[in-house]
Amino acid sequence: MAVYKVKTTITGVFTSMDLVLDGKDIDLSYDGDHTYASTDLFDLSDKLGLQWAARGLSFQDYTITLAISKRNDDGSFAKPKNFEEDGTIPQGQVAQVHREISPESPDHE
Repeated sequence: MAVYKVKTTITGVFTSMDLVLDGKDIDLSYDGDHTYASTDLFDLSDKLGLQWAARGLSFQDYTITLAISKRNDDGSFAKPKNFEEDGTIPQGQVAQVHREISPESPDHE
């Protein structure tokens, strides 16, 4: 297993949102201007599970970005590799994203 730092950034306008990474409920901070964020550490042996569900204004665009960095032997973190998912909240529905992300090559999922 290796330790990874995951910086999550979600942009959009939402009335409610739930984020689960690797089975852990994630609390997000809000900057007051459509951006939610969190930084978390995970011990991963394989893939990082992402589950996200949100309600908001119909046809509101959203973007989920995960910057994933592996911890080096000296305790520092490698340059992050990014995973990005974007979309639009459907009218009267919940937007959902379910992914299994390889931390070594997240952009190739």
